Amino acid sequence: MEEKCQEIKRFKDINIKEMFKKIREMARKGPLPASRGIRSSNGHILWEPEDIAKRWEEYIASLFHDDREEADDKTTSYESGHSILKEVRWALQHCKPGKAAGLGEVVVEMLISLQEDGVDVLWSLFENICETGQIPSEMLKSIFIAILKKSNTLDCENHRTISLMARTLKLFLKIILRRIIRIILPQIPTHQYGFMPEKRHKECYFCVTYAM
Repeated sequence: MEEKCQEIKRFKDINIKEMFKKIREMARKGPLPASRGIRSSNGHILWEPEDIAKRWEEYIASLFHDDREEADDKTTSYESGHSILKEVRWALQHCKPGKAAGLGEVVVEMLISLQEDGVDVLWSLFENICETGQIPSEMLKSIFIAILKKSNTLDCENHRTISLMARTLKLFLKIILRRIIRIILPQIPTHQYGFMPEKRHKECYFCVTYAM
C-alpha cells in the first residue's frame, strides 16, 4: 500500500492522467478481495497475508468458543454391529452428489463407487469411534471460506463463513443426527409445525384455510 501511494505521488508532477488512473485502481468499487485487508479486533487495518490469516483464525475461534463446563463422563450404550452397518448404507444412499471435498480430498462419489468395500471401511471406522469415543484428528479439520455479506467491508462480522469438512465426518454426523431425531420426535407434540418432516407451515396454513 505504501509503495502504491509513493507511486501516485511521483505521477503528480509527471502525468496527472496516470495519477488519477492509479487512484481509481486503488479505490475501485465492488467487493474487496480478502487480500486487500481486514480489520483487527482493536480496530487496526491489517494488510499482510500472515496477519490477515491470524485475524481470521482468532475470529473463527471466537465463534466456536464454549464457556460451558464439561459434563461428567457417563457410560452410554450405543448401537453396534449390523445396526451401524445399515446406517452407513442409509447415509451413503441419502448423500447429495457433487459436494466439495474437505481436506481429505475424498468426495462421496468415491465412497459410493467402492460399494461394499467402502461400506465395510466406514463401518469399521464408525464402530471404532463409538467404542472409544474419540474421533480421529484428521476428520476434525475443516476448511473455512469467508463470503462477503456487504461490499467494501473490512470487518470479519460482515462475512458469512462456511466450512468444508471431511466427507467421512459428514456421514458420521448424518448418522448421529438421525439417531437424535428418533429420540426427539416422540417428545414433540402433534400440533408442532415448522422444522418438522412433512409438517411445514404451508401445510398448516392450507388446513386452516380449508377449514374456514
